[in-house]
Amino acid sequence: MPDKGSAFLLQPSDRSVAPPFIITCNPLAIAAGLRHFPGVRGSPLLKSILVLLGLVVSAFGLMRLTHAKPQANTPAPAPTVAAEAPKTTKSLPYRLILSGEASEIQLSAGDGPALSATSGRLEIPSEQPLISLTVKWKSEPAPGEHRFAKLILEPAGKATITHVFDAAGDIDDILELP
Repeated sequence: MPDKGSAFLLQPSDRSVAPPFIITCNPLAIAAGLRHFPGVRGSPLLKSILVLLGLVVSAFGLMRLTHAKPQANTPAPAPTVAAEAPKTTKSLPYRLILSGEASEIQLSAGDGPALSATSGRLEIPSEQPLISLTVKWKSEPAPGEHRFAKLILEPAGKATITHVFDAAGDIDDILELP
């Protein structure tokens, strides 16, 4: 019986196999026609350990490349407390035109007091330029009738701002100024 890794030729006298061919346990030995191919020498366990070591070294290198580097020992800047900025407001003249007679009008800007007049000056805070309008009508509108309130703001040195609030019933809406 031939030893492991060696190749031998079956003789044509063997009736189980008609043509001669090479039987071996080492496919590289067949390719080179050698009993022991130099590239296949060594223990399979040693080869496996070397491949595993190469994979671990590669993984460690990739891990170092892909992870973020920690910052140097620089202290984090102390959070600065912003000083309370003085609240600035703009005083804008306004006019309110209604499509019907109202029982109650509330016009307010930001957290300011509600005004009930159809004209005057409106104090608008610059950090919260919102205007809210609530109009309750004296009489109920007819079915399909829409009521409106037209607000006209006239800032000094700028274009007039006009907005129409429209509803089928009472008006309760806000306007965000640019």
